[in-house]
Amino acid sequence: MLIAPATETTTAIDSFFKFLHLDNGIREEFDDLIFQKGGKQASEYSIRRAMKQIKGKVLWIHDEEDEMTPLSDALKLKEDHHQHIEFMITSGFGHRRIYRENSVMKKVMEFL
Repeated sequence: MLIAPATETTTAIDSFFKFLHLDNGIREEFDDLIFQKGGKQASEYSIRRAMKQIKGKVLWIHDEEDEMTPLSDALKLKEDHHQHIEFMITSGFGHRRIYRENSVMKKVMEFL
């Protein structure tokens, strides 16, 4: 089960650099460091890519107004039509309130 996960590492990094107003030179060094440490580009660290290998049932819950982990990344995964992933898209809870929402808790309990 995943609730509002950071789907794409590159999106998370982009948001981090935008938030801190860091320039592209630092970003290039950061990307190089990721490659040096892990042997892969940041784009390889992706839940969307990993889901191709997961066969068990997955409940994915995400809010339309999540500014921390944007729904747009999750919708790209949804377009892949994985039969083992059930999506619950909510509205109005953002990234933090979604965890306390009764309908979300009920869905989680049903899934478990």
